[in-house]
Amino acid sequence: MILLFSGGHDSTSLALQHLNNIDTLLHIQYVHPSKDQEYKATIAIYRQLKKIKPSLRLEVLFLTSINADNMSIGTGKSGSRYVPNRNAIFLSMAANLATTQGIKKIIYGAAPADQHEYFDCTPVFIDSMSRALQITIEAPLLKKECCNLPATISKTTVKKILNMVWSCYQARGQEPCGICNSCTQDRPVLY
Repeated sequence: MILLFSGGHDSTSLALQHLNNIDTLLHIQYVHPSKDQEYKATIAIYRQLKKIKPSLRLEVLFLTSINADNMSIGTGKSGSRYVPNRNAIFLSMAANLATTQGIKKIIYGAAPADQHEYFDCTPVFIDSMSRALQITIEAPLLKKECCNLPATISKTTVKKILNMVWSCYQARGQEPCGICNSCTQDRPVLY
């Protein structure tokens, strides 16, 4: 299984919950205000997860055709952080990688709060992409399948890893902005 992995809370929660079934974390770099912080979080979290599952792979792809550096983020307006077709592009890239690795399933961190503002986080979109790409695509957080961690991961490790996440779309230097949708969204507690 491939997990689209940003280094944020949602994808990290999925990594922790589904670690036993994940073959590859796929991090896709594109131009946006928090890209450096996301990448640093991705690397730090991957290093911790690899201690638990040594066979885990990290693939990093660079996508220069999406430039969201000048997006108006954190304005509180519906869609203020929407990058048109981003998940369609990311899932297409993941499907290509899955095919080359013989992997049959992709998961990503679309969450219930996302589907009201972003079409590419809805069940209809996910079903359509699964059919178009001919691969199983799931967003487990939409089904509210959370908080089921493998017994092999201690609460201490979970806390340590969750303290490494970056879930802000409008970095202020090395600090989260505290006002964007991602900063203000309620997150499930995993420990």
